Amino acid sequence: MKIAVIAWGSLMWDLGAVRIKNGWHQDGPMLPVEFARISKDGRLTLVIHPGSAPQRAYWALSEFTDLGEARKNLCEREGCKPEAIPYFPVGDGSPAVPPEVKKDLEGWLSVHGDLDFVIWTGLKTNWPAKRGSDFSAEDALRYIEEIKADCERSNAAYEQLKEYIQKAPPSMNTTVRNMVRRRGWQDIALPGSPFDGHPKPRSLDQIQICRGFGDKQWERLRPHLIDPSEQPKSDDGAWEVAIRVFDRRMRERYLSCIDALERADSRAPYLGNPADAPIDGSTLPSEITTTPGFGIMALCCLLIETLQTFREGEPTQSPPGNCPRPEKCAHKVSGTNKAFREFLTREGGAFRPEFSENGWASKFVNGIRNGVLHQAETRKWVIWRENPSEKTVEEKNGLFILDRSRFCNKLREEYKSYVNDLRDPRNKQLRWKFVQGIDGIVDKCRKLS
Repeated sequence: MKIAVIAWGSLMWDLGAVRIKNGWHQDGPMLPVEFARISKDGRLTLVIHPGSAPQRAYWALSEFTDLGEARKNLCEREGCKPEAIPYFPVGDGSPAVPPEVKKDLEGWLSVHGDLDFVIWTGLKTNWPAKRGSDFSAEDALRYIEEIKADCERSNAAYEQLKEYIQKAPPSMNTTVRNMVRRRGWQDIALPGSPFDGHPKPRSLDQIQICRGFGDKQWERLRPHLIDPSEQPKSDDGAWEVAIRVFDRRMRERYLSCIDALERADSRAPYLGNPADAPIDGSTLPSEITTTPGFGIMALCCLLIETLQTFREGEPTQSPPGNCPRPEKCAHKVSGTNKAFREFLTREGGAFRPEFSENGWASKFVNGIRNGVLHQAETRKWVIWRENPSEKTVEEKNGLFILDRSRFCNKLREEYKSYVNDLRDPRNKQLRWKFVQGIDGIVDKCRKLS
């Protein structure tokens, strides 16, 4: 029996009694982890906290092949009772596992088929007991400030708290950690060499559709999705795997990146400068802020084109309509502009009520999509984090305003709608185009090999 131990905190650099084979693997499951527990010594420690942003955990193979012995071994290191060490897949007497964690582990185990069980330290947030309220990143920051203010009496406690957060593994980009990073806390490299070897060099004979699922696996999965006559099959299990792989690719490349940029936003207030402000740089603020609006919208545009390609196939190319002699035109006009407009005005889509009116779809394509992707600037558009008028798009004084928070939320709705449609076996054409989309990714990459 092969049992994986999942970790995200001090277990990475302080194994104690835990016995594992080799080092830690860096491709563990994505789990909602945050510094949401106050330990006995006052540190903020990482625990699974449903509702927090998912983080990439780490895993190692236990030396034990018996589930009970592996859990007992982890108990010894953590100094806790067996019921604080959950395992998955769950069995009789297993500690409760949050539904979202079950889903994450199911997906992860599906691409680590040689593992039988996973175990982890299941301590939960104790924020209500310690602070009298539900956990929030803002209150965690207040707690840190309180410990710091009391440093004359407990300087060691503050330094220990700080060191634990700074030593957290590199993939732990939680809200609390990003807040303290902006305050100048620098990450501390993990001591020793806790990881399992070094990253392997990129190999062109291994096409990764997403991390952990390659073209060879796609070749074996494809016949379960579509028959020799190119008609989609109704194999629910196979389609669920395909959708999970697609979802992982979209989250790795776009959705998780958008989420991370939104969390990194400094949310600094607008800083106006009078016309007669001095030119000596004295008006520059002391802090450096993060204003990711352009980066977020660029990722949104890439995600829209990707989703539309999977829905409708590759955009066609055609000569410009105003070219008097198309055969003499130097360049072709890509059909991506049209595909983009169709996405924004799709019947029943999240964007349609607003973007189908007053030519907003065309204005957006020209001003945001083409401007940001081709010129690294918008064309007569401004991107606001939030528009007080609560409109996604509107025009004021000759400028177009985009509420990018509302836009991102609508895009997330569109993404969920596509995945839900893909799960419906009645949508045969949609499923066929999906398979063609994955085939296209693999074929393009194989040209490099």
